Amino acid sequence: MPPGLAPAVRVMWRAFARDLAAMQVLAATDGSALLSLARTAAEVEELRALVASEDGPLYESGRAHDAEGRPIQGTGLLRARPSRALLSEAERRLAALRASFGLTPSSRAAVSKVPAAGKDDDPASKYI
Repeated sequence: MPPGLAPAVRVMWRAFARDLAAMQVLAATDGSALLSLARTAAEVEELRALVASEDGPLYESGRAHDAEGRPIQGTGLLRARPSRALLSEAERRLAALRASFGLTPSSRAAVSKVPAAGKDDDPASKYI
């Protein structure tokens, strides 16, 4: 595991490395792709938490204000929350990364197992 990873990325790295090692599809050259997978999965979880904390998919911008400077509800434009688009894009990237490792039902058959010469030569051992 690369040093200096954020805690959420470390959790994802360990989970994916364990699963991919069990599937025997993790090669010694997969470090950067595994890092992208872990970072993107952590990003998706962070964005899901943000979206869950928000008050619906829309917000009101550009509200008029009363004489005391308080916003007047219902006078602004309804806009989609940017976090929803960010989550959608991150989920799309995560789906593509998961497919490249054979982590979806439809992509599983297209991924080849990596032969391990022995326990000490196992390419996945450096990731777990």
